Amino acid sequence: MKTLITIFVSFMLVGVAFSQNRTSHESITAEIRMLERAQVKAVLKSDEKFLNDLFLPDYTINAPVNRVTKKEEMLQRLREGFIRYSSFESEIEAIVIHGDTVITMGRETVKPIGDAPMAGQTVRRRYTHVWLKENGRWRQVARHASVVCSGSP
Repeated sequence: MKTLITIFVSFMLVGVAFSQNRTSHESITAEIRMLERAQVKAVLKSDEKFLNDLFLPDYTINAPVNRVTKKEEMLQRLREGFIRYSSFESEIEAIVIHGDTVITMGRETVKPIGDAPMAGQTVRRRYTHVWLKENGRWRQVARHASVVCSGSP
């Protein structure tokens, strides 16, 4: 009888742990989705202060202009109007959670304006973002974005 009680309690504890893990996963997913939407809005508004706070100091981008850049250069390009869009739509297709690291992958469509490369065109890209939880909050540490060739989905 004691063995049956032990097995029963063990299954109950596993069930509680699984339920808590699922709730945690759902909470993290919701928070990351909210941050991704806020990032798109900040880029559209050229909100340098918000983006500076969202990205870690060593934020690194494999940029769609075909080179690797750092946070300060990206913010400078934002100030100069090199990163400027009339519209920016983003769709997360995958969220992978590994403890205090989250990876998002998806597609985005931008319409550059002004001095931005490809101004006046509709540009479709694929992206990957890497988020780290630091001091209780999620911040982005890396981004990769590449332009999808015409004819590709």
